Amino acid sequence: MNKLLTFTTGLILLLTACNSDTTEITKKGKELYEQEKYEQAIAQFNDAISKNSKDTTAYYYRGQCYFVQNKFDKAKPDFDKVISMDKGAVLSHYFRGMCNVAAEKYNDAISDLTFYIEDNQTNQHAYFYRGSSYVKLNQLDKALPDMLKTISLDSTYAQAYFIIGQLKIAKGDGDIGVKYISRAVDLGFADAKTYLDNMQESSPSTSTTSAIDDKTAYQQIRDFAKREYPNDYRMEQYTYNKQVGAYQYMKGVTDNEVKKFAEREYHDDYAMQKYTYDKQIGAKSYMRSVSDAEVKLIAQREYYDDYAMQKYTYDKQLSAKNYMKSVTNQSAKTQAIREYPNDYAMQKYTYDKIAY
Repeated sequence: MNKLLTFTTGLILLLTACNSDTTEITKKGKELYEQEKYEQAIAQFNDAISKNSKDTTAYYYRGQCYFVQNKFDKAKPDFDKVISMDKGAVLSHYFRGMCNVAAEKYNDAISDLTFYIEDNQTNQHAYFYRGSSYVKLNQLDKALPDMLKTISLDSTYAQAYFIIGQLKIAKGDGDIGVKYISRAVDLGFADAKTYLDNMQESSPSTSTTSAIDDKTAYQQIRDFAKREYPNDYRMEQYTYNKQVGAYQYMKGVTDNEVKKFAEREYHDDYAMQKYTYDKQIGAKSYMRSVSDAEVKLIAQREYYDDYAMQKYTYDKQLSAKNYMKSVTNQSAKTQAIREYPNDYAMQKYTYDKIAY
């Protein structure tokens, strides 16, 4: 009996010591995380988890280490683990939702961000990214309230103003939409200025392949061809035929998101609409196939609805990311990353400027 009691007491002391050791390891990991020494922190959390697989704090902060480095594919499993052990882990739902946005799992993102918002109605980013997910799923009526909530929490959230403006225009509230986009311009959002400039350069007519009948369209095309070649009948006829073919092509396309983009860019030039549509469709397909979720999110943030520019940005950023992995001047590399933590292209530019 005494031997059993001694064994049991020893086992309890051993387990207590293990849990204590895990707590200290996790605490050290948190200190390293707060010092932004993420790789060292991850090593601590790995050690803690190997000793105690139910240490939710270690999983959470290891996920944070990956998240702040934009390693969303590594962060998500840790937030999954936390939630599997604690369904009410509100912050883990938020960060998993953000990882799902990066991975284009918009329904999952909406579910997680909604869970978070039910507990916290003061985080503008939660509303913005849930609204953005609704936009991606073409649930525009649900997107608008989230964007409006975003700017009510942060009156300087330029991208939210821009999206609200686009949503208003899509609903036929053009004047109100322009006001929101103008506010985004005032806040320094470059895409909003480009959008307004394109609108101002376009003619007042808003007719598109989906809004006008063939007779009206053909007359507009005839007028367009005459404007292009007032003194050259052969080129006028060639242009007319080319535009008619492109008009018919645009009537038959199926991706309404890309179609609207092409019409907005070239509202009275069907040939350019067709060219833009095809280019955007190819780029959209390309962006669906890319594998670096971190770089993909950078491209999507820069060019919200322009897949061709997303593709260009993705390729440029990925090349710069690989370049930064290979550089040898650690001092220059650290300075470049510090100045541009989320932009590999600017990191590369800054590194070259310092190093050479």
